[in-house]
Amino acid sequence: MLELADSRQNICGIFTRGFGSNIDYYDVLPLLVEYDLAQRKSKFVDWEEGISRFEEKDFMRLLEVVRDYDERWAGKETYEKYGITTKSVLALSRGMAGAEGFFYLSSELGSDCYPVGLPAEDRRGTYLIAEGLLAVNADVDEDKMEVIEGLIGYFLSMDCQKKLHNDISVIDGIVDTQVWYNEPEKKYYWLDGSDDWIVLRQKEDGTTYTEEYKELLRSAVPYKDYCPIYDIVAEEAGAFWSGQKNALEVTRLIDRRVQLYLDENKLGN
Repeated sequence: MLELADSRQNICGIFTRGFGSNIDYYDVLPLLVEYDLAQRKSKFVDWEEGISRFEEKDFMRLLEVVRDYDERWAGKETYEKYGITTKSVLALSRGMAGAEGFFYLSSELGSDCYPVGLPAEDRRGTYLIAEGLLAVNADVDEDKMEVIEGLIGYFLSMDCQKKLHNDISVIDGIVDTQVWYNEPEKKYYWLDGSDDWIVLRQKEDGTTYTEEYKELLRSAVPYKDYCPIYDIVAEEAGAFWSGQKNALEVTRLIDRRVQLYLDENKLGN
């Protein structure tokens, strides 16, 4: 992102949801810091040696870029801020939660919409937010297992998966079952999960963005890990967003606190 900010001066803003103010800051920060930390890939921590590397120019630059680019769009309407009219905004999303948002952005931005994220196993990827856990007591009575198995079977059934509203299905091929082509109207429709159909915009060649959506699902990486170090980063960054401290002061404080945490927990061993 920093390389893009340096090389593309025509980019006016960096944001996630277009609501402005500190909300954007706190949504962008996890994308640039938390996911790396959770995967133990962050350049700001030497995991083998247990050394904090936050006191680097890159981290200060990261804070400043997010703030400066976002403030250029202060007071703008959400639609403008999305860059749909100017196509000069780098929009970052914490996770693609469903098809409708993907189809909307793809149809509005066209070839300027690139769903990308951190690579997984040397592949291009984007994070999908993985939420929800079904836990079953290992000592459950045998007569209850039939009920539990039936419930799980329903969750994974085509009928249930087709009804998921604005969520990701776990069944391969579900995308094709949600698309319907109306021959008289020459239009494609998407079943959104609530028994309603939305029109899928078509490209000039008549195709939709369903293939791009399937590629997104194929290359996506579920995000579900957590790293306590990010709590330190987010807590101290607040003083920078509010203007109470400059980037250097915040960075040094984060570096000291992270190093203390690493020493106490011996994460490098």
